[in-house]
Amino acid sequence: MHRAKEQRHLVLILVLALTGAVACQATTPSPSASPAPGTLAPTEPATPPPTPSPTPAPTATPALTPNATPPDLAGRWAGGTVFPATPESVMTDVVALGDQVVGIGLWNIGGAGTWVSSNGVEWRPIESETFAGLGVAAMTAFRGGLVGVGRLLDPERDVAVVVRSPDARTWTRDPATPALEGAQMIDVVGWGDGLVAAGSAPGIDAAALWFAADGTTWERIPNAPILDGAFIWTVASTGSTLVAGGWRREGGFSAAIWTSRTGQAWLLAPPLEGGDGMQIRAVAATARGLVAVGELVEGGRAAACSSVDGGTWTLVDDPTFAGASMTAVAATPLGVVAVGTRNVDDAAIWLSTDGTEWTLVDDPDLADAFLTAVTAYGGRLVAVGGTQIRIGNTGSYDVRAGAWSAAP
Repeated sequence: MHRAKEQRHLVLILVLALTGAVACQATTPSPSASPAPGTLAPTEPATPPPTPSPTPAPTATPALTPNATPPDLAGRWAGGTVFPATPESVMTDVVALGDQVVGIGLWNIGGAGTWVSSNGVEWRPIESETFAGLGVAAMTAFRGGLVGVGRLLDPERDVAVVVRSPDARTWTRDPATPALEGAQMIDVVGWGDGLVAAGSAPGIDAAALWFAADGTTWERIPNAPILDGAFIWTVASTGSTLVAGGWRREGGFSAAIWTSRTGQAWLLAPPLEGGDGMQIRAVAATARGLVAVGELVEGGRAAACSSVDGGTWTLVDDPTFAGASMTAVAATPLGVVAVGTRNVDDAAIWLSTDGTEWTLVDDPDLADAFLTAVTAYGGRLVAVGGTQIRIGNTGSYDVRAGAWSAAP
């Protein structure tokens, strides 16, 4: 059981079992020369990875209507606790796959699980022995199926894990390899014919990146100064550029963004003006560029920024960001959608046309909850996370997986 202020970090505590990876708990790394912007050029691994295609296959971005006004979704959200839901369960990600929408996350404190739905409101849990002892943080649609990433739920061992499914019902785990040791995967994205994953290596206090040119054989990008004292929450693709976001400590804690055109060589973007004390939690590619969201760790305030090319970013602010945190963002046919938490205990949803101006959705059904991911499905928006059920007058909460859906 956890205090109310801890609920929005449940995904970290239970799913990722992070030890010292949360920004405010991280230790100061050993001094090292760290150019900014810098370049991460991988050294030759013992076994060379498959050669990637020269030009990654473009990833389609949703068609956003220029200057369109976001739809009014106030009072239109339906959902809440997913039944049956076990105590201390949470959905960490959601993906549309064919005629269904799939949620993944923590089924109980012992391992991960998935849920499937045809409408985003009524869900059916899918249990698999594959998930025992695993925490799955994120997933992506890939080759008609799903690929999820995370870590072992063992605080004594940092081991990244990869799981796969052709249909969201049967799951297998990738074999353990040296490339997965000593680290945890937090996010994954398709890139050309392969995959790119991002996360951290807690043991060496560094961010971590992986590349699988064939979608199966993982190679860890060798550590370099631009990854030291850093953590990567998210990785996204525009079709021609990969963008990873998180935080970094170099003379102080601040937002950090890395870019790549190959999946193997990475650049550290120039420091974000106004990004001190901020972390990037999610990035989305839109028809107009890129939108990143996160929070000011010490200030208790949501944060957002936008970019045309991923190299230069502009920080934006909004009165509705006060007392809030944005944890995910998605580009959808209904506009740019960000989700998170507001006023500690309540879920929050923001809508925007381009990531520069935001409208907060006011809906009582979002009270006593938190959101971790959002996607578009069948003309609707589907957001997932968890509900916080108060246990008598103890001040403690029972957290259970939750999902909400809305349409204009």
